[in-house]
Amino acid sequence: VVTRFALSPEEGADTPVWAATAPEMRGVSGCYLKRRTIVRPNRRAEDAALAGRVWSALAARVRD
Repeated sequence: VVTRFALSPEEGADTPVWAATAPEMRGVSGCYLKRRTIVRPNRRAEDAALAGRVWSALAARVRD
């Protein structure tokens, strides 16, 4: 089932390689890309409170 939705290594590398080499991406930073298109991230990726909780949990694990 997973292989139906998984990308091949070549397909998975296409967008990052394109973003690193395409002239139109020069100076573009801090965005999410999907199939050579800038997209809005999942709403949880922009949730500052959630990010704080994750950071705190990770920091606590590092101290252990």
